[in-house]
Amino acid sequence: MLNQLTPLIAQVAQIATNTSETLSRHNEVLAQLEEQTRQNAIQQATNTQALAQLTEDVASLTDVVTNAIEILESDREAFREEIRRIWEYLLKSNGHGGV
Repeated sequence: MLNQLTPLIAQVAQIATNTSETLSRHNEVLAQLEEQTRQNAIQQATNTQALAQLTEDVASLTDVVTNAIEILESDREAFREEIRRIWEYLLKSNGHGGV
């Protein structure tokens, strides 16, 4: 009877060894996944911060460009008015002002 139990005990021991090895591999993979998840969270936080900064930069640049456009439009009107005054002066100084 003991001779019949020996192979069964050996099988149980092998199953226990295999289960232990599988558990060990699963723990290693789980540790790797946890580390990767941690690194991903850090990268996501970094990316979120960078995106927030870029959003602020774009808003600031939009304000600068809008202001520059307003100044250019104002300058264009001032130049147009000055050119008109010079043109009228030239017309008057050449004797065409009264005609």
